[in-house]
Amino acid sequence: MDKELSEKQKEEMFKEFIKVRDDFLLETEHDNLLIIILKAHMFIEQELYKIIEKVMVNPEALKLKYLSEKLQLVYALGLVEKDAYASLTKLNDIRNSYAHNLNFQMGERELDYLKSPLSKKSLKEFHGTLPEGIKFKNLDFISKVRMILSYLCSTIVIERLLSTFTMIERSMDLQLKDLEILQNFITSNSDAND
Repeated sequence: MDKELSEKQKEEMFKEFIKVRDDFLLETEHDNLLIIILKAHMFIEQELYKIIEKVMVNPEALKLKYLSEKLQLVYALGLVEKDAYASLTKLNDIRNSYAHNLNFQMGERELDYLKSPLSKKSLKEFHGTLPEGIKFKNLDFISKVRMILSYLCSTIVIERLLSTFTMIERSMDLQLKDLEILQNFITSNSDAND
């Protein structure tokens, strides 16, 4: 099997990525940070579950209730990068602060907390996703939050779109290793019998 995506697959993935990104931005277009955080949280949790559905035969058997559980599973399977995992864990912390502290208000400190795990490479990638001519530092606070959340959601969407491909590639690698072990076993046994 060829390990490269076809142009048609790439095009279909790109179309779906753009649709999900646009839906996310539409759903989070609000001036209330609580609503933005909750909608982003729900959107990302839904995308995580879609990954789990793609790579597991019976995902419902796990009875995953919380974003944190879904995120841990997807991370354990190697289907989300470490810095995105850490940032999404921080998003969950912020969401929980809203849920359990009536007076919680998200500010610059929480935004820094949210993006602190992102590597230099990820931050550069993030800045590359901003509309041309837009500088992150010049955005109003709500737009900054939405753009960071959009980027984090986008990383999960990309992982979902690639997850089947990634799992097939891993399966092929494991099958090749199994064949190599079997071949070595047969060779060593035939040498012992000679």
